[in-house]
Amino acid sequence: VSIGDRVVIKTCSHLPSGFPAVVDIRKGTTIGAGSVLSSCTVLEGCIVGENCVVLEGALVEPGVTLAPGTVVPPGRRIPANQHWAGNPAEFVADGAAGVEKAKREVEMAAEHADEFLPMNSVPLNV
Repeated sequence: VSIGDRVVIKTCSHLPSGFPAVVDIRKGTTIGAGSVLSSCTVLEGCIVGENCVVLEGALVEPGVTLAPGTVVPPGRRIPANQHWAGNPAEFVADGAAGVEKAKREVEMAAEHADEFLPMNSVPLNV
């Protein structure tokens, strides 16, 4: 999971639906900078654009792309492999762009993994 700068991930005390009031973000998902996730579920391979808001009880299914600034209302289900945008979120198009972007980000992370060495392995010559 890639979590951008200034992202807020929070939970409420309970949901009226009776579902657990937790945030569940699954592997291969990218959360854009400035987004807010509150007691929601974002499944595998999603792209949540910058400054999105996903509210209590919302379910974002695998492979979904949310355009920057999208607001997903409480309890809304966003079906798999779709692109949504707006406030409130509305369907825009079909497509699994999130899964492909997630794969590219994982590959890029593997390519650059050796650039960041653990601090205890760097000799200090004083």
